[in-house]
Amino acid sequence: AGGCKTIQFAVGDASVGDVVAVAAGTYLEPGTGASPLNISKTLTLCGAQAGVDARTRVGLETHIADPQGTIVSASNVVIDGFTIEGNVVSIWVYGLDMAQGTTGTQVYNNIIQDNIAGIGLANTGVSQVLICQNLIQNNNNPGSASGTGIYTDEYVCGFALPCTNFLVEQNAFKGNVDAGIDISNTNPPNPLTQLDVSTNTFDMNGRGIILFNTDISTIHNNSITN
Repeated sequence: AGGCKTIQFAVGDASVGDVVAVAAGTYLEPGTGASPLNISKTLTLCGAQAGVDARTRVGLETHIADPQGTIVSASNVVIDGFTIEGNVVSIWVYGLDMAQGTTGTQVYNNIIQDNIAGIGLANTGVSQVLICQNLIQNNNNPGSASGTGIYTDEYVCGFALPCTNFLVEQNAFKGNVDAGIDISNTNPPNPLTQLDVSTNTFDMNGRGIILFNTDISTIHNNSITN
């Protein structure tokens, strides 16, 4: 879609499989204040910094600043090169939320900051969730799950759904006062599985990684300081 004033309008106008390129600037999505920006189709969304490692870059950013955050309600969505910030509405607590029942969300090269919580994690496991080369920092606004860079539990992932097949690598987690990653699944019959956390840096978080009810998973080659 070309010439759209909001990302939500561009998503509505796009066809499944399209690439939606979003120029630098600040987008107060979706504009009505009623709900999050909703990525409801399998699309690739590219901000001004698509393909550029969020941990070290400088330059103009595409800011998604929806107070309700952004929800990915379709499978195999790619989010690349944005700054996602400013979520403050307690009913929608994540800067970026993967909806129950989705699979294969890919989150690359984003600055995710100043939300209640950074990323809400869900995956049925059909395709791997990939979270790579993001800067996830200072997600401490008041609300449920406040202070976490990445969070999930049995309600976020889906009480009766699989919660499996995640790769979290080459990210920087900074200044999240509860934890960089918090897996708070307390439903024993349905543990989170196949979580691979590798080659990330965790600095000045309340805890680096906290795990409840997490099986068949690997945490390796990370730096956890302060």
